[in-house]
Amino acid sequence: MIYYILFLSLLIEVGVAFINPKNAIGICLVIIFLLPYNLKFNLGINLNSFNLAVIIIIASLFKTALTQRCEYPMITKVILLYVTYVIITSFFCALGTITMGEYLQNMVLLLMEYGLLAYFMCWMKLNVKDIRRFNTILFLVSVIIIVYGFLNYAMKFNPYRAYISLITDAELDMSNDFMEEQRGFLDGRVSSVFSHPLQLGQWVVLVFAYSVYEFKERLHPILYYTFLISLFFIALLTGSRSSLFPLLITIIIYVIHHKPGKIARYAIGISLLMALSFSFLPSKVQSYFEATVFFWDDKVSSDANITGSSKEGRVGQFELAWASIDDNLLFGEGFNYNVKHREDLPEKLAGFESIFLSHLVDGGLIGLFIFIIFYFKLYKILKYRCHNRSDKARVDSLCLSFFICISLTGITYSFFCIYLVFYMITLYRVTINDKRILGGKNVTCVASEKL
Repeated sequence: MIYYILFLSLLIEVGVAFINPKNAIGICLVIIFLLPYNLKFNLGINLNSFNLAVIIIIASLFKTALTQRCEYPMITKVILLYVTYVIITSFFCALGTITMGEYLQNMVLLLMEYGLLAYFMCWMKLNVKDIRRFNTILFLVSVIIIVYGFLNYAMKFNPYRAYISLITDAELDMSNDFMEEQRGFLDGRVSSVFSHPLQLGQWVVLVFAYSVYEFKERLHPILYYTFLISLFFIALLTGSRSSLFPLLITIIIYVIHHKPGKIARYAIGISLLMALSFSFLPSKVQSYFEATVFFWDDKVSSDANITGSSKEGRVGQFELAWASIDDNLLFGEGFNYNVKHREDLPEKLAGFESIFLSHLVDGGLIGLFIFIIFYFKLYKILKYRCHNRSDKARVDSLCLSFFICISLTGITYSFFCIYLVFYMITLYRVTINDKRILGGKNVTCVASEKL
């Protein structure tokens, strides 16, 4: 049944994309969010739901990219430079250690994950109506993910992921395994429609950072705050500090940028409220929040019954990462090596819990440095387009919160591509706002626009 749903969704995306690619971005995200990437079609090579959803958009924009002017040439140059560097260094680093077929498969994944969709979105020319359609789809899909996440926790079971695991012959149903995990005061960790709580956590970080600004004037205040509070509680139910901490960063950025004259009053008021209410919370809840704030303190984490991600564990992972590239410290082992050849590392690992470690193994010291430059160059380009406090806060929230998140836990599958979609939508939004500020014509007043 799920394959028929995927096939129908892809057909709808094809139809919409070749009529108007701008309207298909929302459908693409629906497929990526709601339909698991372990659903695959063999089209000569195995392509999953994520690959196919992205390829459809790219194919529909290919002619446009050949015949029309690019809206953001600087972004296309940055993306091209980064992927070209990785393609070349990965070829020479992996020479003789993997087959050409595996190398090509890794490069397809690189293009899908790290920029091809964002590259072609530079020709989309999104306007207010296009962004409004995207927002409507995002909001509806988010409600589904949030509601289902709460149901997971209430049922202590994830039937959707169990069904996916059954039909795809997965060896391990991770989502339901996590529902049995005790972390702090949580009796289970939810993943909603995703396969892992960390994926849900990264989804929350992106949607929260985007929605705080994008939905502020476009949703009824009750609906707006209910939505944000629900996202916060979903982040809490993932049991992942790597999602909660970036959410707090987003809130702090919002306060600093929007209420500079009231920061002291807010800080005093919130501190008093937290101090008064904290003492009334159950001891397990107190321990959990202490472990979230003081995430570097292993003793606090241990007292809160939060295992994994300890300081000792991360130091151990760094030593393993360093040891695995001792023969090629500068350029590493090639893109995706830390995922595909984990068994060849000095010790078997469940996964590196930071982009710093995964990119160190894949790209060496230079590759890690290049990735950081790539990330913050895109951040700088987006920030440069902003000419008001709100847009600057929006950009800081999106780029910094996601960077903090992936620094703590690494990039889960497809989520860098999703980040770049939010990046591009934000870029078009701040460009529209800039034109409105500078008196551009034919631009709808953003403040009066509804979802």
